[in-house]
Amino acid sequence: VLSRRIFVTESLPLPIRGAKTKNFKFTKLLEAAKSDALRHERLTVQMVSNPAWYAVMALPYLMEFPHECSEQIFNRYYANSLAREIANSDPKIRRIFDQWKGTKTLDSPLEKNEDLKSVALMETPWVRQAKNESEARRNVGILFDDNRLNDEESRSFRKLKDMQHANGAWPWFPGGRPNDYITLYITTGFGRLRHLGVDVNPSLAIKSLNRLDNWINKIYRNILKHGNKDNNNLSSTIALYLYGRSFFLQDQKINPQAMEAVDYFLGQAAKHWLKLGRQSEGHLALALKRFGKDKETPQAIMKSIKERSVSDEELGMFWRDLEFSWWWYRAPIETQAVMIEAFDEVMNDKKAVEDCKVWMLKQKQTQDWKTTKATADAVYALLLRGSDLLASDELVKVSLADMPPIKPENIEAGTGFYEKRFVGPE
Repeated sequence: VLSRRIFVTESLPLPIRGAKTKNFKFTKLLEAAKSDALRHERLTVQMVSNPAWYAVMALPYLMEFPHECSEQIFNRYYANSLAREIANSDPKIRRIFDQWKGTKTLDSPLEKNEDLKSVALMETPWVRQAKNESEARRNVGILFDDNRLNDEESRSFRKLKDMQHANGAWPWFPGGRPNDYITLYITTGFGRLRHLGVDVNPSLAIKSLNRLDNWINKIYRNILKHGNKDNNNLSSTIALYLYGRSFFLQDQKINPQAMEAVDYFLGQAAKHWLKLGRQSEGHLALALKRFGKDKETPQAIMKSIKERSVSDEELGMFWRDLEFSWWWYRAPIETQAVMIEAFDEVMNDKKAVEDCKVWMLKQKQTQDWKTTKATADAVYALLLRGSDLLASDELVKVSLADMPPIKPENIEAGTGFYEKRFVGPE
């Protein structure tokens, strides 16, 4: 005989940022206590105190993506290099990964949440995502195995080396024609890894610099040829070049033949930055600061960007100009990653950085940020600040005061207060 009762789950997000005490009123639950027909079953509190662990959980997605295009081969190298650096940064982190191997510690919250199981998780479209996320999380322990890390990192580096043309450029696929954008993307990626403090071999990126300098010089000479020097000749790809090249100014100086072109486009950046999209504006702010020839414009760019932002306690800092687009420079996750880097490096605005990270975390879809490129950028942004981001020693207190009558044995967190000190994501 089937019961006529219906199981209903009510939820409430509890955003808390920084060290503070905050009260939340669960109005629907309070009102439900007045009903004679309702019977309360369980109150569950789920929390994650350290957002940087979301970046670690996304690394297996980059590691396992199956395609052999140069972008995804590089992101496999990226994931393994980051994993090695993270594992070696703190002995406690290494021990945690060893303990996680072969256990259910990292199962997806979708699978561990008994309330979701009560509403027949197996019959919902979430089940596949839950299983995929659990598998990816369990693979974190495998990902951080020393032998595997060294083998995969050297293998992907060798593939990138074999794909690179003699002039330093990369194609999209092995044997294809050189492509300026993907060359910029991979070179910039090497620069970002070093910016995170990862010990990588930058030789492939340095080999590409002459090709990229010649590329920007060719564009400039074509502008002079047609007498368009006073026009706005900036583009998002040129902004990406200035940003990517700025990572390697100490490794190799700008090709002397291309220096005039670089100075010209830095001047264009100071004059026409507002004509580009927000991601490109961030690229220009970072490039101008690193080249060191203009101290005022980077500040002006970031001030303008912040004035256009929207702030929300739950969603963090975001912009309403976001849209789905085929153009890489309008991609929302990648753009937010540049915002985090620019507010950090140009403005040293810690609050804006943390607010931008909140929005970034809200966009995470189970084990990834929809694409390998977006996931790599999100990981970079979340791990950007500080050297001890993954070590937690925090006191968590959850008060269950003023709630409707609930059986104590059904309160997973325990009555009164729940206290736990931990190192890890949950």
